[in-house]
Amino acid sequence: MIWNDLRRECHCRLDEPVPGQESTFDDNDRTVMANIAKYGWHIVQIPDGAQSSGWVFSVGMWHTLGSPELAVFGMASNDASRLINQIGDHIRSGRFIGPDVVLNDVLEDDRPVTFREADSSWSGPMFGYATWFGRRPPLPVAQVVWADTQGRFLWDDGIDDWYRQTQPSLWIPADEHPQGRWSGALIQGPWAFPDPPDRVAFTTKGIAFAGHPILYVVHDSNGDWQFLDGQDVTPEDAAVVHLAHVVGAHPGVVGIADLPRGWEAFRETNMGSWARRQRTDGG
Repeated sequence: MIWNDLRRECHCRLDEPVPGQESTFDDNDRTVMANIAKYGWHIVQIPDGAQSSGWVFSVGMWHTLGSPELAVFGMASNDASRLINQIGDHIRSGRFIGPDVVLNDVLEDDRPVTFREADSSWSGPMFGYATWFGRRPPLPVAQVVWADTQGRFLWDDGIDDWYRQTQPSLWIPADEHPQGRWSGALIQGPWAFPDPPDRVAFTTKGIAFAGHPILYVVHDSNGDWQFLDGQDVTPEDAAVVHLAHVVGAHPGVVGIADLPRGWEAFRETNMGSWARRQRTDGG
């Protein structure tokens, strides 16, 4: 990744406009273009949804500053936007960012932030507007990683599980990243299940990690999901993963996303149609 280099190549819609491109713009596109031309960058806020938690990122810093676009996760949208703007102002004034740079003066209580290069596999699902403006994917994106109250980052020893869930680790390729609150953003199409992507699901190691087929699904009366192959499951075989992990690896299960609580579904083969019935034991 290039960090803070005004000599970089930029092929964006301002530097290399496409003839007649304005005729294809909607109101949002025009706002993005106007803000970048006037202020240097635009802030995109993705709200929380059923499929994924929200995030905030910049569009235009590569054009204006020669800096990667910045992305912030796990904060209220306005706080994250303010943080990105502060860092952008620091870069404009001559400060540098990079993987070994720590800033202690952009968050309250001097809580530190640092930066990690986002793997390009996240660009399309999470930073589409930046790619639209930049026109040369993958556009460089840096995740702004904020520390816990003790100044510890995601990769440090001693942080608690709650903090580990506050932010993804975008430097890990998307297909290798542990499932979490943002996994649903990688799933194509709308999220069909009534539960969020990070809902716990019970399955087997073969189904979760080795591609074994799902032939039997139980939606327990308490809301739990079980994805099985119809065989007996030993404690050694059992696995607990997020619902998004199952859906991402076995898209055919969206056919039973509306399975009511206390019901089960089954099929003969991996490509077969689902049959349903209410559980007689109450589930």
